Amino acid sequence: MRKIASLLAVLLLFCGVALAQTRTVKGIVRDPNGSPVPFATITEAGTSNATKADADGSFTISVPTNARLTISASGFTTQTVSAGDAATVTLAVNQQQLQEVVVTALGITRAERSLGYTTSQLKSAEITKARETNVVNSLAGKVSGVRITSQSGTLGGSSKIIIRGQSSFADAAGGQPIFVIDGLPVDNQSQQLATAPSAVPQGTAGVDFGNRAGDINADDVESITVLKGAAATALYGARAKNGAIIITTKKGKRGSNVVRFNSSVRFDTPLRLPDYQNEYAQGQYGAYAVNSTNGWGPKISAVQDLKFPNFLNQQVTLQAYPDNVKDFYKVGHTYINSLAFEGGGESGDFRLGYTNTYQDGIVEKESLMRNNLSLNAGRTISQKINVRTSINYVNTVGKNRPIQSSNNSSSLTQIVNFMPRTVDVDALKANYIDSTGAQINLVPNKTGNNPYWVIYNNTSENRVDRVYGNVVLSYKPFNWLTISDNIGADFYNEFRKLVVRPGTAGALQGNFFQANIFSRILNNDFMATAEKQIN
Repeated sequence: MRKIASLLAVLLLFCGVALAQTRTVKGIVRDPNGSPVPFATITEAGTSNATKADADGSFTISVPTNARLTISASGFTTQTVSAGDAATVTLAVNQQQLQEVVVTALGITRAERSLGYTTSQLKSAEITKARETNVVNSLAGKVSGVRITSQSGTLGGSSKIIIRGQSSFADAAGGQPIFVIDGLPVDNQSQQLATAPSAVPQGTAGVDFGNRAGDINADDVESITVLKGAAATALYGARAKNGAIIITTKKGKRGSNVVRFNSSVRFDTPLRLPDYQNEYAQGQYGAYAVNSTNGWGPKISAVQDLKFPNFLNQQVTLQAYPDNVKDFYKVGHTYINSLAFEGGGESGDFRLGYTNTYQDGIVEKESLMRNNLSLNAGRTISQKINVRTSINYVNTVGKNRPIQSSNNSSSLTQIVNFMPRTVDVDALKANYIDSTGAQINLVPNKTGNNPYWVIYNNTSENRVDRVYGNVVLSYKPFNWLTISDNIGADFYNEFRKLVVRPGTAGALQGNFFQANIFSRILNNDFMATAEKQIN
């Protein structure tokens, strides 16, 4: 009997030790869509024992076997679960706090009301609702204090963004903010003559070849945060004195595999043409003059019994062509097709995307082709090490963008919009060259170019190859300390060519211009972030 009692005492002692043992709980915090919730706080209920999830939502904590865990994250509803059910925790979105979290400088996430400066944020749905070929135009009318100006209105043309007004007349950046993609500052220059006198020949300055922010694919953007004011952009130094546009790109979702396809078509026509009179022929002081484009000639209805020479030196009866300017322009088209593969497992995620953009303008032979290829992938190497990489390749080919300079005789705007009312645009197209290949000018004294001579012979072209991306390595030696290094680069090479054929009015000998522009940005940000709960 005494031996049985001793055995029972030993068993009770071992049971007491087992009850006092702790266990290591490993889990991952996800949102309702299955995406990881980074940097969530996991606390043992009723104690100060706590840890932080890493950038991929994974966490490890040692607690008693029967403990309960409280999981909280900004923008989500706090949830308490037993330690045995913590392998995967799904947090519900707190709708009241969802819009209060923004991405600030260096990719740091903060609650909006905790910031000492003004920010504005746009989500992916707002950016792609009406898809633009230049992502800068997506901000128009959506962010207070931000002015978006389309520089030329041509296909692939540049767009200028000014936050809270122009701050300096001598600013080489033109008062525009810095663009930052996933923590990497990228180039947004338009590389016109004023900003690159040694690289761009003056002859190409009249063509709007676009700004480099136009290379960014809107379908790859998760959110855009606009930082306003010096305090908001202090971490980027003088480059951000005009503000900062912080772009976060889309990532894959762990535990799911999704294929996304998006397609859109847009049609473009001139919004408004000048109001024209159709009563008087070309000429001056009431007299017809074939070498004049002014509309001060004789009244057309009063000279129907007479014939006059036209630009082909044919004797014709004068008549007005009310739609000759309208008929010169055609319907432009924009096609954007995007395909993305998203997925991931327990330890990593990826997103591979491809977007093709094709645009033809409202003037014949104008075109823009852009291909975007992107990869964003992340992986948890161990409990303490995470790595994420993003790489993008952009190829853009623009052909026959119109010349904007009013002093250039090849500018189509001034040729077409000042076309005499008695000129048939179909006749111009059918008779822009003679049997020898020489131009048949709109004005026979060879001071005015035939618009179709300009279209078919005076060509422009630019080709851009661009690669940008970064690698972010995070190391968490302790639960309260995160060390990260973000290293990235932005390279692009642009080739420009403009040809003016001999026989062109204003450049009878002809000419051509070529430019090769190379840009390189290297950036490295090393950060140590400490966050510890004191009580």
